[in-house]
Amino acid sequence: MPRHGFDDIGSSSLPEQEVADMQYMLIETFWPAARDKITERFDAKGRMLPRGLRHIRSWSEINGNRYFHLMETSDKKLIEKWMTSWRDLIEFKVVPVEELNLEEKEKAEPAVAKQKAPRK
Repeated sequence: MPRHGFDDIGSSSLPEQEVADMQYMLIETFWPAARDKITERFDAKGRMLPRGLRHIRSWSEINGNRYFHLMETSDKKLIEKWMTSWRDLIEFKVVPVEELNLEEKEKAEPAVAKQKAPRK
């Protein structure tokens, strides 16, 4: 398993302050019997995001055992800091993601197909 739950988060050659915001999908799996404690902590303290880590959207697995959070930051260390507040109750997996612009991709596909077509 990757260290700290991160999957292939690379380093940047740019200084931290110049790094563009990156989006991450955080997958939370609740430890057995932790749901009530998670709810209590969330109600008492909120999400506890450090400044510079932005929560964009969340989804829940139908059975409620896993949550999926789309987050954004230019400093991936903030994700680790945030997970520290919850790690006693939740297992995390962090995956860097990027949004697909399907409309642009569909427009580009015919051009790519023409380039790959065998010449007669």
